[in-house]
Amino acid sequence: MPTTYGTGGKVVLITGAAQGVGAATARALIDDGASVSLVDVADVPLDALREQLGPSALACVADVTDYEAMVAAVSRTVDRFDGIDAVIANAGIEVLDWTADMRPEDFQRVVDVNLVGAWNAVRATLDAVTRRRRYYLIVSSLSAVTNGPMNA
Repeated sequence: MPTTYGTGGKVVLITGAAQGVGAATARALIDDGASVSLVDVADVPLDALREQLGPSALACVADVTDYEAMVAAVSRTVDRFDGIDAVIANAGIEVLDWTADMRPEDFQRVVDVNLVGAWNAVRATLDAVTRRRRYYLIVSSLSAVTNGPMNA
């Protein structure tokens, strides 16, 4: 018989948290009684979201492609909430172009954010999450399993 677990009282770190799926997930977690560490490179919408969510939210400006910045965000999170129960590696970008037209640096940025960023989020939080024997959720695009037009 499947069992579901509530997130009330848990601490969840979310990358790509400033808008979209990340922000909506943060709101839902706060509504369920969780505390959230909002990690994003976009400081203005991140700060606005933290203000909306109240004292159970922490904003950490960090680029997921920068491992040391992720370590610093994790350290702030652990200092504030005394640990991390779950990580939602949600940060991701898309650059649509034909392979022949896409600039190599654009392709590299997609790989850095979507792949390296997810790895950095997991690696930087590994000790804290393992200590509590909790959970990782890696968010991915349908593009990870199928290709579409202009998706070099």
